[in-house]
Amino acid sequence: MNPLIQQLFERIEATSGQPREDHLLALSMILEKNFSSKKSDPAWRMFIPDDIFNVQLTASDRLEIVSKVDSYLAGYLLSQREKISCISALGTMANFLPALEAILRFLQRTHSTLTDAEAYAVLAMLHVSSLSRETRQAARELVDRYNTGPSIEELALRADRSLRELAQRTLRALATLNRGESSQADASQSNSVAEDNPLIAQAFDDQRRFIELLQKLTAAGKLEWARSEQEPGFVFCLAGDELILFELRGGENAAPVEPEGKVAGIVSKCRNVTYLWLEGLHEWDKLLALLKQAPIDNRKLIEIRRRSHESPIHALERMHRE
Repeated sequence: MNPLIQQLFERIEATSGQPREDHLLALSMILEKNFSSKKSDPAWRMFIPDDIFNVQLTASDRLEIVSKVDSYLAGYLLSQREKISCISALGTMANFLPALEAILRFLQRTHSTLTDAEAYAVLAMLHVSSLSRETRQAARELVDRYNTGPSIEELALRADRSLRELAQRTLRALATLNRGESSQADASQSNSVAEDNPLIAQAFDDQRRFIELLQKLTAAGKLEWARSEQEPGFVFCLAGDELILFELRGGENAAPVEPEGKVAGIVSKCRNVTYLWLEGLHEWDKLLALLKQAPIDNRKLIEIRRRSHESPIHALERMHRE
């Protein structure tokens, strides 16, 4: 294994709590950087340490990384939340069958004990619909070997609506593996307008990346979430000292509604940027699952508001020091 990546694993094993979660996030980001078709991403520079930023992983490195992470998933060193962070890291390795196998093996062992949020996070990392033609048959054999269908069928019976719908979609995607079909037809059809308009396509990509980072940073314990019984329909997220406000609406009059209710639309606001989601579009279920896990905690919400209120002062102080 690359010595620098080996050192990263040593840091993971030697630390605990937030430092360990930071190292797991760095692992996820370096894998994403090596497997992504993108040339750059600001999040990589933010979360990958300088000493490993330019590491280029060989085929052997990738196999050894998956083997190491797989041992973490089967062992007792990491907490359950940290194991979900490992699943997120494996999920960045698109079309790499050893990574898919590790996720399926974890799902087989744990599906009955996972919380709804944990199960959702694992299913979201399967990416069955994006498998290349070259890997689909081998993936089908892995799905059969690890009895993945029945495991997901159990998750499809859970009470949580978002998890049920994701489990059902995943089962449909698995079914296409048997027929050698692609399950991306519906997605490509729904995105046809975006393909014809580069500005819309970029907006869609921005919102997908926004949710992807929310998932990764939440799993790494870097975001703080809260909501209040006195303010139904609003979810607050603190990223550093930046406040991201989510407003949920539903019903005939677009009244405020909690994430567990019948949500028809979600608006997020941060600084002068606003994103809009309508039911069923642009990673809707992933976003709704994140909002549901925000605790009802008035004290936490007061603290989030206090810290975000000081954000402009902190920004000016940083500029002044520079």
